[in-house]
Amino acid sequence: MAPLFGPRQLGVGIQGAARQPSTLLATTFKVWLLTILWLNSILPTCSAVCIGLTCCCQLETAYPSCLSSYSQPSFFYFGSHVILSPKGPQQGDPLGPLLFCSTIHPLFTSLSSNLTLGYLDDLTLAGPQSAVAADIQQVIAEGSKMGLRLNPSKCEVISCPDPNIIDQTMSSFTFVTVADATLLGAPLFPGKVLDDTWLARCEELKRAVDRLSLLSA
Repeated sequence: MAPLFGPRQLGVGIQGAARQPSTLLATTFKVWLLTILWLNSILPTCSAVCIGLTCCCQLETAYPSCLSSYSQPSFFYFGSHVILSPKGPQQGDPLGPLLFCSTIHPLFTSLSSNLTLGYLDDLTLAGPQSAVAADIQQVIAEGSKMGLRLNPSKCEVISCPDPNIIDQTMSSFTFVTVADATLLGAPLFPGKVLDDTWLARCEELKRAVDRLSLLSA
């Protein structure tokens, strides 16, 4: 499925996918407005009906397994309580990311922004403000039909100059300067955010080294 999803959907079958966007974004901020969209939530809310249809159309060999796993609600147990989970793949299912990406792929490929990147439910759009705004509305409208909701509190707008955002939805996003920009938790460019990230990783390694002495041979 990697040739079908790539190069825009990086969440399935692409090695080192989290590192690739930074090379594509090096000149983006000079000419485009960029947004990072967070969808709630990754796996459990995607409609089982959409997943079933997608499996039947694109993943014929996996369809019998998916049908066996998800034709009936899954059972979650909490003490004496039983909770039914009727929507989407379960967390930890190795097929989950593939099913999710396959389900949203038609929506993703219909977007018209100059740059579109996805890592599962994290979408990155870049282009003229009008094109990005139109795509965001399409994500909201079509995503709601699949049980996906935009989470504005986690969405970001990244731009070099003041973007003078006109779109009402985008105006509710957090504005981030290029120097502070990260994608999938990775700093995009040299600067304070990169230095802080290096320091944090070094502190983690130092703690790990100190604790190794507590382990027996």
